[in-house]
Formats: sequence, structure tokens, C-alpha cells
Amino acid sequence: MSDLAELISSIRPVDVAAFRNLIDSAEEYYLRSNLPKDEFRTLQRLRLRAAQEYVDQTKHNCGILLRLGESACHNRNSQVSAAALDVVAGALRLWMNVLIAAGALDAGLVLLEAHVAIRRVIDVYENLTNRVVRLKQLQHLT
Repeated sequence: MSDLAELISSIRPVDVAAFRNLIDSAEEYYLRSNLPKDEFRTLQRLRLRAAQEYVDQTKHNCGILLRLGESACHNRNSQVSAAALDVVAGALRLWMNVLIAAGALDAGLVLLEAHVAIRRVIDVYENLTNRVVRLKQLQHLT
């Protein structure tokens, strides 16, 4: 098995829909409103631990994607090397977001009453990528 195939085969599945549900503030509010306080606290700890597992899987995959991108950065085909650099940059951004999310989840486990704002990380990331696209467009015009 080649190193590339071995890397790809070590990617762990991440159920994005399930992860989104675990961090959904509306779902948290619904559970908080409809369960006795002790049951909510127990369930919320389980939900946050499950979310931590998804973050850990994402962190693992991020390292693999970074290595895949790095392996193609020096390709003779300029389109391939450019796409590889995009993968590397995306993996580094993802790494930062994973670290922030892991910290937010750790805080959420300690302060169950506190709102865990992981979704904000995603929003900031999307906003930043839109700004980068705009910057690239402006640079291309000049």
C-alpha cells in the first residue's frame, strides 16, 4: 500500500449532521426547558462528551489532510501544487478552529449552564473565507 493510500485509509468518519445537532443551541434550549435539571445536566454532559469525540476525529483528520496537501505542494503541475497549497491553508485554518472548539467544549463540561458557542467559530471562519475571496478578487484587478 502506498503512503498516500495509507493516509487516506486512516481518515476517520465524522457525522457532520449529528455533530451539528450536538452543538445546536436551540436543541440545548429545548432539552433544558423540557427535562428536569438533573436529567438535563446528565444528558448535556453526554452530549458535550460526544461533541468532544467529533472534535477529536476532526483533529485527527486535519493532520492527515495537512500531510496530503504537503505531499503535493511541490508537484510539477502548477494547478496541482496550487490546489495542494489551498488544502494546506484550509487544514491550518481547521486546526485553529479545532483548538478553539476543544477549549469551548472543555469549558462547557465544567460550566454546564454556560452556552457553548462553537457555532460562532464556524461563523467567523465563513466570514473570514469570504473576506479572503474578496481580497483575492481585488488583487487580481490591480
